[in-house]
Amino acid sequence: MELKIGTDPECAIYDTENKMYVSAHDLIPGDKNNPFKVEKGAVQVDGLAAEFNIDPATTAEEFDDNISSVINQLTDMIKKKNDAYELKFIPFVEFNKKYFETIPSDNKILGCDPDYNALNGNIIDKKIDITNMPLRTMAGHVHIGFSENEDLGNPYHLEDCRFTAEYFYRKGNYYNNLNRYDTFEEMRRLQYYGSSGAYRPKSYGVELRQFSNIWVAKSETRKKMFNYVTKTMETIQKKAEG
Repeated sequence: MELKIGTDPECAIYDTENKMYVSAHDLIPGDKNNPFKVEKGAVQVDGLAAEFNIDPATTAEEFDDNISSVINQLTDMIKKKNDAYELKFIPFVEFNKKYFETIPSDNKILGCDPDYNALNGNIIDKKIDITNMPLRTMAGHVHIGFSENEDLGNPYHLEDCRFTAEYFYRKGNYYNNLNRYDTFEEMRRLQYYGSSGAYRPKSYGVELRQFSNIWVAKSETRKKMFNYVTKTMETIQKKAEG
């Protein structure tokens, strides 16, 4: 079947007037269980972050266009709340401590469903309690659709997912392919989230959770990400056939 690529990035909201990051929990509609549908995707609150997802794409141009469309709609939403708010694609942010104390505790839990370690397939602890830590990591998860309606109890499919995640983690060098975005914030993110080639098996393929959100900020790097993923999947397929 034709390869399809999607993404569900997390982004921070920055108050340019007060020079501080703010939580998304009371700024946009939708949540994990009920994403708010928009053109070419959906938006939702994810703890302190604003998250969106896109309709899966089959070309780099479609991938870029879907992301751009949803970002524009999400930006309109937050600016209706406060024109000083801006979306920031940064892997790690810290909040003003006094402001952080006003945020509901339920929004301070990082992680929801369990992630898996690409090196051994074991579950990574699914939640990190940052209730007393005024910070948030931000990721740019990539969804790869290479199957359809697979049984998540099927060991062969689960191994395909794990092997794919491990290949991206070990040999599909993300940083070398996207101009070495190994920023200080990215290194801090990996202390809390996204290490060990984190992934989740899906009925349609696999969700790679190791990537930060830096690549989402620009059209150029969105297209690079799409092409990087598809080229790496071609290599994986050749190895599987050979």
